Amino acid sequence: MRVFFVSALLLSVFVSFASAEETVKKSPMKKATPSAKTVGKETVKDLEKEIPKTGAPAEKVTPPEKPAPMTTQEQPTVLEEAKETLEESGKKLGAIVEDSRYRRGRTEWYILGTYSPLDLIIPSKFGGTVGYNSSASRSWEFEYVRGSAAVPFLTEDIGSMTDQRMSLITRSFAARNSFNVFYGISYFDFNTHLGSAIISRLSGGSVPNIDLLHIQSLGLNFGIGNRWTVNRNITLGVDWFSWYQPIVVTKKDDVFLDYVTNANDRDDVDTAVKYATYLPRLVFLKLQVGIAF
Repeated sequence: MRVFFVSALLLSVFVSFASAEETVKKSPMKKATPSAKTVGKETVKDLEKEIPKTGAPAEKVTPPEKPAPMTTQEQPTVLEEAKETLEESGKKLGAIVEDSRYRRGRTEWYILGTYSPLDLIIPSKFGGTVGYNSSASRSWEFEYVRGSAAVPFLTEDIGSMTDQRMSLITRSFAARNSFNVFYGISYFDFNTHLGSAIISRLSGGSVPNIDLLHIQSLGLNFGIGNRWTVNRNITLGVDWFSWYQPIVVTKKDDVFLDYVTNANDRDDVDTAVKYATYLPRLVFLKLQVGIAF
């Protein structure tokens, strides 16, 4: 009995071993990975292509290219920089003065100081102006200027002269910003103090009230100019050209001509009176500055 049990156990182990061997034969065998010693040169190259090297450097980042420096011809010259500065200043100035019409329409009265360097008969006249803006297109003003002179080499003969002018003027701007045309009426007051040389030659030696030639006349005026009202209502003006013309003599005191006996003296004074009475008062570059309110 015992022999039979041992024989059956051996038989079952043998059968299990045989079936396991057949299963191993039927299953496919995986190829073994070749070792480093058996791998050929070509295989190593292929592996190097497929497997990246761990120590390979990273890709270089190309920095942005710096702009090439300007050549001497491309760099702005001093004249070009000055031109740009002048253009910018001109634009700023234009922006300031282009609102003159707007400011003139928002103010009514203005007061100006006046200087007339090139003024006949006597240059370098000083004075003032008071005006009223009835609209942005029209203004009305009263102007007074005065000048006096004593010519050194004529002091003994002619003495000193004083020329005063009072004018009522209207200025027309129309739709323009600053350019204007003006016209009106003027009153002229011209007097001359006779020199001691002429008075000493008078008939009788001394005659009262003849040491003064006084001429007053009435006339018209016309001219062109520009007037700007800028920030803070500061008003600037230039009358480029003005013509003040005496037309009617309202008063003439020349008693000296009734007493003088010297023919040359009479002719000199008579000529001076005629010039002072009707000579056109041409004026150039009359300057004005003041404020509007």
